[in-house]
Amino acid sequence: MATTKKFPEREEKDYQQILTDSVIARMEESKALNWSKPWISCSEAPFNPVTGTRYRGANFVSCLTAGFADPRFFTFNNVRELAVKTGQDIHVKKGAKGIPIFKALQVSYLDKKEGEPDEEGKLRSFVKMKYAGTVFNGAQIEGLEPWIQKVNKVQDFQEAELLSLALQERTNLIVEHSEMGRAYYTQLGHKVHMPNKDLFKSSAAYYDTLAHEFGHSTGPALGRDMTGTKGSAAYAKEELVAELTSMFVCAELGIPHDPAAHENHAAYLESWLQCLKGDKNLIFKAAGQASKSTEFQMKHLQGYKLSHGLVDQVEGQSNKLESKIILPPAKQIARPALVAV
Repeated sequence: MATTKKFPEREEKDYQQILTDSVIARMEESKALNWSKPWISCSEAPFNPVTGTRYRGANFVSCLTAGFADPRFFTFNNVRELAVKTGQDIHVKKGAKGIPIFKALQVSYLDKKEGEPDEEGKLRSFVKMKYAGTVFNGAQIEGLEPWIQKVNKVQDFQEAELLSLALQERTNLIVEHSEMGRAYYTQLGHKVHMPNKDLFKSSAAYYDTLAHEFGHSTGPALGRDMTGTKGSAAYAKEELVAELTSMFVCAELGIPHDPAAHENHAAYLESWLQCLKGDKNLIFKAAGQASKSTEFQMKHLQGYKLSHGLVDQVEGQSNKLESKIILPPAKQIARPALVAV
């Protein structure tokens, strides 16, 4: 009698926990170095040069916590297609560890009381982040031209100034300055207070901090919980949303981002670590809300430009950009070698 060999079931990876652990590790590293190293450094926003996808939200965080300076990220199939298309030896380096990417799924369910007919129940839904695949950084791929980081000798903060004017005009936000060395947002009067520009070590530091406060200012319009007091989990979450928003906005506007420049950065890191260790989904929730905050601001920026004749037409907010892949003059081969990871 033939017997069927049973294989142990493969345990599915908890990718939400993997990303959360990665964020925690980066934050603890920053803390160990006396806050001198940012837990996420972002000179350029991560993107896929093959599909033109701009990674946002939790995927932005997932890509950047991997710690690469190269902003290009490819799927394994992207790499294989490049190798076949070009006839060059392009492959993922042996031993390279992939970075998880997620997609949002809308889950619906019928909310009804026990014994209540189905037709009387309410259909409710929520968004759940689901693992969608793995990407590899350009630095992990053999055969690509190394990424050359853009260096701006003179920083142009015109877009940031236009964003400030747009939010003031279109959302009635008040932006005031004084000699008081404290930056904050208050719902009372819908106001952002900033120290005078000359009190910052650089213009980049000023606009970086301003982006953080602008993140807070979108809370009431987007329905976020703004009632948390210092030391509470709600307060820590709102600060994380504002910090992620500043990262995303700075990437959109080409502003150098340095989270350690914020006056309360050390205290915030400590509170975020405590919350992240107790909730593996926090980084997803915060990143999702930060993406909405960023989109809200960019929409007003484009609307302001249109109404003032600064652009011919409003460019649609898209996750796509023009694909651009640079390949070295590599030796042609008949059949590209691929390395499975």
